Amino acid sequence: MGYEGKLVKLVVQKVLNELKKEFELVIPDNLVGIDSHVKNVMEFLDNNSSATLFVGIHGMGGIGKTTLAKTIYNTLSSKFEYCSFIADIRESCKRNGIEYLHNKLISDILKQKNQVYSKDEGTRFLSSKFEDKKVLILFDDADDDDQLKALVGNHNWFSPGSRILITTRNKAILDNATVDFNYEHEEMDGPRA
Repeated sequence: MGYEGKLVKLVVQKVLNELKKEFELVIPDNLVGIDSHVKNVMEFLDNNSSATLFVGIHGMGGIGKTTLAKTIYNTLSSKFEYCSFIADIRESCKRNGIEYLHNKLISDILKQKNQVYSKDEGTRFLSSKFEDKKVLILFDDADDDDQLKALVGNHNWFSPGSRILITTRNKAILDNATVDFNYEHEEMDGPRA
């Protein structure tokens, strides 16, 4: 590739990165104490860049797990063509069913609407359609093993380099999902005196 080709590729990447900023997840302004937590998780991700990785963030409700995960998601999103944020899995599953979440993932990643109508159909579809896609997915507030099995199955569902972030209050869910890195989030660091 000649100089012009490299320049065009660089300009296109820069434009895409700027456009993706418009779609970043909303997080509170002026966060205090989040940097060390982001750094801990990012070090693990950076050291295993070519592997498909499942990262779990667990801890009590209301301590900032979702904010931490969204910050990591925003940090990584410019490196991924395929991204999805599935908010509040626990409540969404109760209200809309797992098929709704399957279809949300399919819409976000494949840009297709309402492809599945049952849990089994959705699980089969996802397990076969994302294997050639390097994805970044954030599953927020998972509270049931079956939810994760139906939505992320295992590492083979995704292309190498994929990142699956999962937040939960229940560490056992992450153990059962065989996450590669389990981060216990206790609370944000307070401001220094």
